[in-house]
Amino acid sequence: MQYFIVLILISILRIVPRRIRGWIGASLGQAVYLIGIRRSVVCENLRAAFPGIPEAGVRKTAAGVYRHFGTLATSLVELPRLDESALNSWIF
Repeated sequence: MQYFIVLILISILRIVPRRIRGWIGASLGQAVYLIGIRRSVVCENLRAAFPGIPEAGVRKTAAGVYRHFGTLATSLVELPRLDESALNSWIF
């Protein structure tokens, strides 16, 4: 059942323009951050990697990481259909 739900979501995301898809991904990432899935691990790792960063900076960076991964995840749905010209529009 979950597989079919994911397939439907991917099908919908493929027809949505890239800019809107990026916004959807960032919003999903923000929602996952607010729900708190693995947030403590992310913050702990950021504190270990950047010991001098204030707590507000840790939280802000962690939220940005979640938004980035949400954007990345929604961008990946386009990969199977990318041709050379579409790929160049992403890079250049």
